[in-house]
Amino acid sequence: MPYKDPDYMKKYYAEHREEQAAYYAAHREERAVHNAAHREEKAVYNAVYNTAHHEEIAVQQAAHYAEHPERTIWHNMIRRCTNPQHKSWATYGGAGVKVCRRWLTYANFISDMGKRPSPKHSLSRLADAGDYKKGNVVWGTRAHQELQKRIKRQRRAA
Repeated sequence: MPYKDPDYMKKYYAEHREEQAAYYAAHREERAVHNAAHREEKAVYNAVYNTAHHEEIAVQQAAHYAEHPERTIWHNMIRRCTNPQHKSWATYGGAGVKVCRRWLTYANFISDMGKRPSPKHSLSRLADAGDYKKGNVVWGTRAHQELQKRIKRQRRAA
């Protein structure tokens, strides 16, 4: 009887060890192929979903900012004074121009400044100097801003 043979278990495991190893190797390979296919499928799904999702968000934001142009102006004012990566940083934040603490909240900014009178108006600092704060900023046209620049140059020359 096999169970009386003291080496029976060693022989049994030796016979089946190769079979088990081959089975597990094939199974690992099968799982690897399956996992790779799943990762690729997921990557394609995420790429499509994320692209569509981001496009949808961009459209919603564009519509929102088109309805509220003051928000875009406010956002850009903060960015050029606080973000060293902004293209106008050197002229604003890099030159020491700051946004007052109160205006870091859009509701406070719009409460102090009101709505933009027309699409031709943008933020204009008086004498093109000082920080962005109540009393130093008005909605100005291009002509008004040019006048402010002229005043600044005259003050520097004097």
